[in-house]
Parts: sequence; C-alpha cells; structure tokens
Amino acid sequence: MDHRTRGRERLAELVAAADSVLALPEAGAITTQMALRSPTIGRWSLRSQCLLSLQEHASGTTVTELGTRDAWLEHGHRIRKRASGFYVLSTQNRERGCFRVFTPDQTRAIHTDTGTPGSKGRGPGAVWLRTLRRELDWCGYALELAEGETVHLEVAAGRVVFAAERHTKRKPLEALAQVCAELTLATPARRHTDTRAAPRQRTAAAPGPQAMPQSTRTRPEGAHQ
Repeated sequence: MDHRTRGRERLAELVAAADSVLALPEAGAITTQMALRSPTIGRWSLRSQCLLSLQEHASGTTVTELGTRDAWLEHGHRIRKRASGFYVLSTQNRERGCFRVFTPDQTRAIHTDTGTPGSKGRGPGAVWLRTLRRELDWCGYALELAEGETVHLEVAAGRVVFAAERHTKRKPLEALAQVCAELTLATPARRHTDTRAAPRQRTAAAPGPQAMPQSTRTRPEGAHQ
C-alpha cells in the first residue's frame, strides 16, 4: 500500500470516528468541554474536538494546550523524539487531510525565555465562538448574535440566530455546538458552490457511535454510559 492510499484510509477512519461523536446527543457538551480548556485547542474544528477527546481517553493523558510543530518552534520549543502527538483535521472540509499537534510535555525548550502558542490573544470562549461561526459558514449558515436572558437558538433560512446573555459562556456555547454538530453531519463533505443551505428543522441526533479506529475506541468523557 502506498503512502497516499494509507493517508486517505487514515483520514477516512478519523472522520468516521469524529462523526460517531458528533452524532451523540451530548456532542455539544463534549466538544465545548475540550475547546474551552485553551485557545490553542478551541481554534480547531468541531470534528477535531471530537478526535482530541477520543485520543485523550485512549492515551490516558489530559490535553491542556496544543501547538503545531512550527508553532512550538516559534516559541523556542522542539518536539521530543518519538512524541506521537494528536491528530486534528486541517479544515472543516474532510477532503483536506489531517496532521499532528503536540502538548507541552511532548516538547523541550531550546532556549530560556520561551512562551507557548496560547500565551497571548483571545480567551477560549471567544476563540471557540469564532470557530463555531466558521463551522456554520462552511455548512452554509450565517451566525447572528442576539441578546436574551435565556439561551435560544433558531435555525432557518440559511442562518442561525443565537440569543444569550453572554455568548462566550460554557452553556450557551454547548447549545450552539450541538446545533453545529447536527448541521455538520447534514452537510456534504465538499461544497462546490457558495449558496446557502435550505432551511431545516432540528432533529434528534443519531444514537451511538460508529465503529472507530482501534487507536480511538474509548468513549469520550461526558458521553452517557
């Protein structure tokens, strides 16, 4: 088997594993719990959050911060030999491929005054909201923020209206991520046009995860037993 074929097969396995988590009724809570740990985690796509949760539990480690090989090098760190890293998907479009990111304990400092990829910038809630907005745009929906004393989401006519008192808090983001999960699963892998998707009613998520790659079989924390 050549390298490209193996790469396509690995990508298909990772997407299937991620989609098995997206199909859960608690997908929004699982992905948001992961994303709010750090801006360096929340920047990655919805499917990537699913993969990170699965890989974390399979490896027995806790992911608190992530960076690409280049990002760590910019902050004075090199990746340790034999560090396995964690897979993420490069874009929301599953056709684009996957690569590895690394935690701080998988690096070593090469000079004294070093930072980390997430030491500056927006907070995790704002970063995750921006990521979810990008996810919805890819699905063909525009995100509109509205003020409200309670969390309310309306999906219709190519837009998602997201009402909350504070949009970057955990509970509102969990609700928005759940809607994103449903719309992501309903969106074809590749869109050839920039037209908006037709209005749709929210439906219950499909039960149970699909078969997963052997390295990511552990059920993520937050899923009902």
